[in-house]
Amino acid sequence: MNFQESLKNAALSIQNSERKKAVVVEGLKKTFKEKLPKSSEFLEQALIQKVSPLELNCKIAGVDSGFIGQELFSTDLLLVRAIAVVFDYKKNILQKATYYPQGFAFPEPFFSTNALERDEFACNTSIQRIIKEVQTAIDVVEKFSPKYCFMDGSLLPQHADKPRANSKIKKNFDTMLDKVQELYKTATSKDCELIGCVEDSRGNRWTGILGKEFSIEGLDEYHDAVLLNDLLSNGERSFVFSYTKNAREHPILNDFKAEWQNSLYAFYLKPSRFDFPLRVEFLHKGNEVLEKVQEIASLVLAQSSMHKEYAFPAVLIEADLRAKLKPEEINLVRDKIVDKIGRNAFILRRRDRRPF
Repeated sequence: MNFQESLKNAALSIQNSERKKAVVVEGLKKTFKEKLPKSSEFLEQALIQKVSPLELNCKIAGVDSGFIGQELFSTDLLLVRAIAVVFDYKKNILQKATYYPQGFAFPEPFFSTNALERDEFACNTSIQRIIKEVQTAIDVVEKFSPKYCFMDGSLLPQHADKPRANSKIKKNFDTMLDKVQELYKTATSKDCELIGCVEDSRGNRWTGILGKEFSIEGLDEYHDAVLLNDLLSNGERSFVFSYTKNAREHPILNDFKAEWQNSLYAFYLKPSRFDFPLRVEFLHKGNEVLEKVQEIASLVLAQSSMHKEYAFPAVLIEADLRAKLKPEEINLVRDKIVDKIGRNAFILRRRDRRPF
């Protein structure tokens, strides 16, 4: 098969998938035209809810981190920078922007000489980033008392962040779990709503709920955001759902304390006509989930509908711009250490030092 034929086949495959998706979407619209059935998985009875933007009269924090790693011959080097931004609003007008620990902070270096396997190195990179980011969120909630605190990404570490049982980084993983639960506790005690926004979600919990209750052909072939992009209009959200049906069987929540295992919820929101829906997660203990989801959806809509083709909370965009790292920064740190200890102790891998 030549190059042109490969391109043609790829285009046909995508077109076929779009046609199948259209059929699935129409089936969903017809099936749930009126109300969702009563079920433990359906916390509300409407497939789609309309959302109005919230008037902003409060402090809103956003936390993000940048990271970059480099595998060396005798050690592994990781740089992490976590930045929190606090926006103070009055009648939807930004009055003040504050940065923590500061507008520009030099990244924190982490070194490992434990001869980590490649999968452990990737896992440890994520763990150290989460620990640093979560600690920054704890600090900013305690120091500035925002009403809402946005996290870039999920509020829960992912399965890929969990190392093997006999891994050398198991202690780091346990520290991360403790730190995440500390953030939950801090936010709850300070009456701060903790919100996670996943920029490019590939989750399938929403479709999984529908698939368990109904036989809709082709439903399991698409991610939640792909189907909801055609179902939702600008300013609409999906029904809210719990993070998982059974926390004790979840690979991460199973390791959490019981008080937090059933306190995470999610929904999808379409803030802009020309962008995909956002997966929004939030922490909530109590029975007023339906009131809380509408408040949070209104807030996320107000923060994320400023650009017609890019829907993401403004406070997280600012945090991302401040936190992101460039490859030059890790090279600078590496070279300065080499100057101090000698090149033989910190040599690059063969593949990274080819003379030609």
